[in-house]
Amino acid sequence: MLEQIRQSIEQAQMVLVGIGTEFAVKEEAQEDPFFTELAKTAQTDPAAAALLAFHKSQKKAGGCEKEQVQKAYEVLADLLKDKNYFVISLCKDGLLEQAGLKENRILTPAKEGEEETDSGVYPTDSWETYTKWLQGTLNRNLVILELGVGMELPQLIRFPFEKVAYFNQKSCLYRVHSHLYQMTEEIKERGYSVPMHPVTLLLEEK
Repeated sequence: MLEQIRQSIEQAQMVLVGIGTEFAVKEEAQEDPFFTELAKTAQTDPAAAALLAFHKSQKKAGGCEKEQVQKAYEVLADLLKDKNYFVISLCKDGLLEQAGLKENRILTPAKEGEEETDSGVYPTDSWETYTKWLQGTLNRNLVILELGVGMELPQLIRFPFEKVAYFNQKSCLYRVHSHLYQMTEEIKERGYSVPMHPVTLLLEEK
């Protein structure tokens, strides 16, 4: 499937990429200051140890190793090189910005001190750049690539991407997700459901 995606991107005029929370990096509970005292108590208190273990498992659930995510982003950057692309992400870890992609072609959640849009997620300036670019995709040969986008904030990536695919008859949509890979009836003829973890997909060639 990765090779098919690569070929589609090579033939496309424009590429729109959405990155969801399946790209999230695993977090260790003990790194959170909230768990510092709990970790100390857990050394002698079985109940505290059990509570700490539970929180650690919850924070690790569904996450990837940092090195895996970094390599996957490198593959993505290689797929997009020399193309007219835009990448919008829900991840806040800063790894996408380090992948070698064009700074003015990626949109990540606002950092502290940045003015946010009404959505309260993205910085205003970057959002305006993205929406202007998006307007230029109409009637262009467009590949839409969703990577691990679930239903956390569907109004920001998942639903808008479906709308773009619906109105642009020259587009195709690849929806890659471990569980939520289903395609809507309206765009299934130009859509590809890929029941696979997106990081695993991108690392196929590694």
